[in-house]
Amino acid sequence: MSFQSEFADDPQIESIPIASGKFIACVNSKHPLAHKKATMVEVYHYPLIMLKRKIIGKSYDLMAKETRNLGLKLNVVQECNDVPTELFLIKHNNYVGFLPDQYPINDEDICKVEVVDTPHKYVISLAMLRNNDDIKTIDFFRKAK
Repeated sequence: MSFQSEFADDPQIESIPIASGKFIACVNSKHPLAHKKATMVEVYHYPLIMLKRKIIGKSYDLMAKETRNLGLKLNVVQECNDVPTELFLIKHNNYVGFLPDQYPINDEDICKVEVVDTPHKYVISLAMLRNNDDIKTIDFFRKAK
């Protein structure tokens, strides 16, 4: 199970979408974007934090491409290895970060910001190799369909 972007172009992989949504911006509660909706131009005005490319894979490249298509540039000033670290740095360093809209944030000092014109969307899919010969995996995948 992963973001669809990891295997979308691989003909050897069959996938089933199980969840989808858009990425939202996250900021600390004192940030100028806190408690309001924002545009991509507004969001990209501020320094960003992202998970490292080796952690999020093709999603990093996809976000960069979608950003360039808007005539904007990713202003990534820091990268990190995990979401808890990303949230800590958003909270304490006044960064903007992106998370799936359904990601639970249990910290009142971090606000979700809806980006009204975002191209950053995600699909989470269950996937398996088409030539998989494991009966249990094949059966599970069929039941999931």
